[in-house]
Amino acid sequence: MKNPITRRFTSLLLALALAAALAVPAAAVEETDPPETTPPTENNTTTTPLATSHGDTLTLATQAQTHYAGVGQNKDLQAPKATVTNQDGQDVTGSYTLSYLWSLGDITGPSIRFTPVETGTDKLSCTITATPKEGDGKPLTGKCTYTIQILPATAVGATLEVGAGAQTLVELKDLKGEQNILEQLLQGGGGDELDGAVAIPGLSKVVFDMGSVGGSAVGSLTAANGVPYFAADEADGDKLAQVVFLPAATGTYSVNFLAYGETTDGSEVEEVVYYGRLEIVVTPDRDPDQDETPIDCDSAGFSFSGSDFYDSAAQDPVVAVRFGTPSAGVLLRSLTKAPDAQTATYYTNSAADGKYHISTLFYLPAPGYSGLATLPATCITRSGTQLTRTIQVNVESKNASEHFTDVTADGVGSWAANSVDFAMARGLVGGTGEGKFSPDDPMTRAMLVTVLYRAAGSPKVEVTSNFTDLDDEGYYYDAVIWAGYKGIVNGTSGTTFSPNQAINRQQIATILHRYANVVDGESGESNPSSLDSFQDKNKVDEYARTGMCWAVQKGIVSGTTSTTLSPKAQATRAQVVVMLHRYLAN
Repeated sequence: MKNPITRRFTSLLLALALAAALAVPAAAVEETDPPETTPPTENNTTTTPLATSHGDTLTLATQAQTHYAGVGQNKDLQAPKATVTNQDGQDVTGSYTLSYLWSLGDITGPSIRFTPVETGTDKLSCTITATPKEGDGKPLTGKCTYTIQILPATAVGATLEVGAGAQTLVELKDLKGEQNILEQLLQGGGGDELDGAVAIPGLSKVVFDMGSVGGSAVGSLTAANGVPYFAADEADGDKLAQVVFLPAATGTYSVNFLAYGETTDGSEVEEVVYYGRLEIVVTPDRDPDQDETPIDCDSAGFSFSGSDFYDSAAQDPVVAVRFGTPSAGVLLRSLTKAPDAQTATYYTNSAADGKYHISTLFYLPAPGYSGLATLPATCITRSGTQLTRTIQVNVESKNASEHFTDVTADGVGSWAANSVDFAMARGLVGGTGEGKFSPDDPMTRAMLVTVLYRAAGSPKVEVTSNFTDLDDEGYYYDAVIWAGYKGIVNGTSGTTFSPNQAINRQQIATILHRYANVVDGESGESNPSSLDSFQDKNKVDEYARTGMCWAVQKGIVSGTTSTTLSPKAQATRAQVVVMLHRYLAN
């Protein structure tokens, strides 16, 4: 028997702070009507003007809604969209401030959540007020009325791995692996985590509300909206046991349903309708490669190949891979920090039509990092099955170069060996002859631009330059033309570039800042206070201040001492490769 509205909703207010065992998603505002009952008016879209002021009219998208809810389960209600139009039919909603007042405990805001505590049918309302932001116009008000049919509730659930394939509701089992979905409906239970699973006596059929699906990317259920699925095999019509769930990704899939049972009172059999919720938790596959031998690498990192994942002899080979965030280091595509370098899908056997082959992906540790790093990966097979894998990388740091005899542990190798060998391995720099790198020699403008040009993939150059001091047969020619055209470097005059002029620290910071913006699309934002700890910060020229602040803030440039930045000191070859390494691995 229905209790008075005031007493019912006083009880509801006390339950507002309590979390139900399983929540109903906020988007589930259109519910499925129970079969064989008189369909209630659901989200009636009456748009009769509600109020006017100075010729403006407030209209609500709907003024009456009907919902189902379950005892003990959270229920979310959303206020309808409110629009204010003027006499010419123009939308002037932006000239008004919208406020909301719900009859449930004077709650304000465009949505509310409450937890029903007993069955019945109740009503509440939301009053929407549009107040003019300027002028003396009167506020406009409108009201939406909600009819809520509160039913006894149940909650059932299951868990499976993402690569498990299609599973019927009698194959899907609870967290303990004991009861399938049908057994939970008939017997209750569903494991300790699903203590909301209430047995439904005389279960006859279930009707799914496919409009309430949450986590649609996690998987799909082969159930049609509003169609009854019968519990008994001998019943005429679709069978509940034949409903199939197909997992697609890790996460939680949820859907609301109405379940029909029977109770007996003496000689009379009475139908009872339950408001239910099905949740399916899709977990990563147990990884057979979890204990594989880590990949060994040094500061130069490593590139992937298709054979790392693709096996042409496999029945269902891996054809694509998506990566997560490495625990240390970064993923680059062809040495560029493309915005989607880490989030893109990489293909293992073919990559036409603008797709990326996995060989374009490159793992780079930070300078000086040493230890075990993990790299999560989701492998996608030809059939669409997703397999979770964790790649382990054992990074070894070094203090002496493996290529150059003048980068030693008792010299610049203690801080530059990792970066020197990285730049050498990736073809960004070469030696100066006889196994030497000449780490303390100054870096010239031509050398720096060439290093950046190579890091960008040596793009084709089809323009000319006004610089008259370039050797068109020089190693740097295309690089300087490219960098000048892209605005990464300027000349030392209108017609000269001065390729052999030594470059200083503030010039490098400025050029790297421009490179980050042009090639990698970084915003390059900087904080002026990043220079405050250096006593010589005022020696940074105005043109270089933004770039130097950015480089210091990013950890690309460090001080020559704890209190000096030395912005105009010549930069050495070793310093430049360290700065570039820090930038790429940032």
